[in-house]
Order: sequence, then structure tokens, then C-alpha cells
Amino acid sequence: MKMPLQSTQQHKLRANELHLSHKPITYYLEKAQNDSSYQQNLGKHYLKSEEQQLSDTSKESFDIWIRRLYIDLPIITRYVYGQPYHSSEEMAAKVKKTGVLEISVDFNNPVVLSPATNLFFRAIHDSHHILLNAPFSWEGEIKAVRHFCSLTKNNIFHRILFSEIILQAAAYFALGGQFPNEQKLVLSLPE
Repeated sequence: MKMPLQSTQQHKLRANELHLSHKPITYYLEKAQNDSSYQQNLGKHYLKSEEQQLSDTSKESFDIWIRRLYIDLPIITRYVYGQPYHSSEEMAAKVKKTGVLEISVDFNNPVVLSPATNLFFRAIHDSHHILLNAPFSWEGEIKAVRHFCSLTKNNIFHRILFSEIILQAAAYFALGGQFPNEQKLVLSLPE
């Protein structure tokens, strides 16, 4: 009896995900933090890579995990148009003053999460910048992702976080301070 085509594709995607998990994400975070040329390599890698796919199981699991983290977020969030902050220092000061974290709804075209859950993801990530006193810089993004990854042992989630934050930041710097035209998921990482 043959498996349906969709089941076969999902099985292949899951097998590919498991194959990616050999080196811990801390290896790549350390390299990104300590090797200045690696940031450029990551940016180029993201820009030239084809978008990779996740199994439905991994997508659903990641979505559930983000929603659970959001429920426990100790900050009130408000969703706004435009970029509400120019720096992490400004963000932290406004949150301290108002008790509200503003999250931009601009450019919300996620590839892994639904648009609503992606806004939760942004809120969680920005709250980590505040919690860790991490600036909106290469070093600050690494610090924030390192913390985000510490909240789970799931290696696929680590790769998603690395793609969604570190690889996109590396591409931003490689493009001279411009975000790439398209967001994509890149699970493979250069050595």
C-alpha cells in the first residue's frame, strides 16, 4: 500500500529536519559572536539560499510554543503601524513609563507562523531585548536569540529562531541596512 503523496512529502521534510540537528545552535551563535567574517557569510548564505520547508508537525509545534510563551509575557502589548522605537533603550524607557510594549504590524508576512502568532513572536523577542538590556545590534540580536533558544531544547526551534532573527539580521547588514525583499526560512547554516 502506497503512502499518500502529502504524507510522503511530510515524512521527507521531517527526516530533513532531523538531519539538520547535528551541531548545537550554540556552536553557530558562538561563531557569529566571535568571528566577524561569519556575519557576512551568514548574510550571503541567507540571501542566496532557497527557502526551506518545515513539516506540518514542526510548524504546529512551533506555533503552540510561541503562543504559550506569549501567554506568560509579563508585559501588556499594543499593536501599531510604523516603527514605535528607534532603539532598544527608547523601547525599554517607554515600557517602563507606560507598562505597554508596542509592536509594529508592518511587514508581517511570516513564513513559519500565522500573521497573528508572528506578532506574538515579535512581542516575545522585543521583551527579551528589554529583559537582557540587549541593543538592536548584531551583538544584541545574538544575546536575545541565545536567551530565546534557552527556553527550549528543541533543535528545530533553535534553527527557526536562528533563521528568523540572526540570518535576517545578517542579511540586513549585508544589504547595507536594508531588510531583504522577501522573508524565507533557511534551516541550513554555513560552516
